[in-house]
Amino acid sequence: MRGFLLLSLGVFSFSALAADLPGSHDLDILPRFPRAEIVDFRQAPSEERIYPLGAISRISGRLRMEGEVRAEGELTALTYRLPPEHSSQEAFAAARTAL
Repeated sequence: MRGFLLLSLGVFSFSALAADLPGSHDLDILPRFPRAEIVDFRQAPSEERIYPLGAISRISGRLRMEGEVRAEGELTALTYRLPPEHSSQEAFAAARTAL
């Protein structure tokens, strides 16, 4: 009985730690991977990003790209912690299928 009580408390405390970050939410367009938890969440009204096209190299201490795409707009960035029995490849495959 005592062991069961300790096990129950351990499971309860783990699930309490497993809650999403306060104020965070999923993207409407992309369903959450099963049992994944939000561990980082950021929103910015205006953000500029540069996405490289092709190979990237460092010449004289500076990054050089074959090409680039510049994007600007609202940013919502989420970081999920996956359940230990699943890989990031599984999560990306599920996201590609959903989109």
